Amino acid sequence: MNSFLAQFLTVIRLRPFVSGCLALALALGGANFFLWRGRQGATRQHDEVRQRGEHLINALSDRPRVDTDVAALRVALRQIEQNLFDEQSMEVNLGYFYRLEKITRVHLIRVNQLAALAPAPGSEHKALPFSMQLSGSYRNSMAFLHALETGPHVLRIRSCNFERMNPDSSDVMVELNVEILAKA
Repeated sequence: MNSFLAQFLTVIRLRPFVSGCLALALALGGANFFLWRGRQGATRQHDEVRQRGEHLINALSDRPRVDTDVAALRVALRQIEQNLFDEQSMEVNLGYFYRLEKITRVHLIRVNQLAALAPAPGSEHKALPFSMQLSGSYRNSMAFLHALETGPHVLRIRSCNFERMNPDSSDVMVELNVEILAKA
């Protein structure tokens, strides 16, 4: 090993210009490695910023559509808020079903407002359950269901049961369980 090192030092002494160039090339190669890694990081960061910029430009170009969507959403929320039931005003709540009874020409045998479950923490709304039984022709009973579904209140029909009142009559008896969106 000593003889190899002695020969190497001899070559360096005999050719100092080549040795200096070789040392400079090694030093610049090492520096280039660190610069190359830094360039890769800068390229990656530049690509991320460019993508965010393109996303921002797309969002700005869709701004009129977003504004119209937000305006439509506000109108819908205002309409929902105006048509919420209030658990405390039972006569108004039941009156809604009696108005539908007149419109659809069915007979409400029984309508009960049931106790609502506690709303989820932080929720502004809760589901107010109703149980009802009505009778009338099949067509009028279906019209009552259609009026419930297409009415101004947000509701969910939990169960619906049709039964013929007697074999000779065309009237049916309908039992419904409905949940309507109410103020919490």
